[in-house]
Amino acid sequence: MDSTALNHSPDNVDVMNWLRLVLTPEVGAGAIRRLLQAFETPENIFQAPQSALEKVPRLSREAIHNLLQTARGCLDKALDQELKVIEKQNLEIIFPEDPQFP
Repeated sequence: MDSTALNHSPDNVDVMNWLRLVLTPEVGAGAIRRLLQAFETPENIFQAPQSALEKVPRLSREAIHNLLQTARGCLDKALDQELKVIEKQNLEIIFPEDPQFP
């Protein structure tokens, strides 16, 4: 399964954007919380311009740079590898808005 095969379903686009977000270097759990407070969804985060990302408290220059690179597709190879592992091991991904999330 590659990421291009998933682009047609809104649910799969959400999964891919969440995975891109958690795979982005220098972007940890605290930064993700602050980004979601500012932009609400991973998709919105990746559509945000640099000037908007710079307004997020305690977000490093490296994190901003990496988010912009991720939005341009620089992590697509890593994303494809993660998707293959998820599929091969028949894993279920649970996101924070899911009632099953711990």
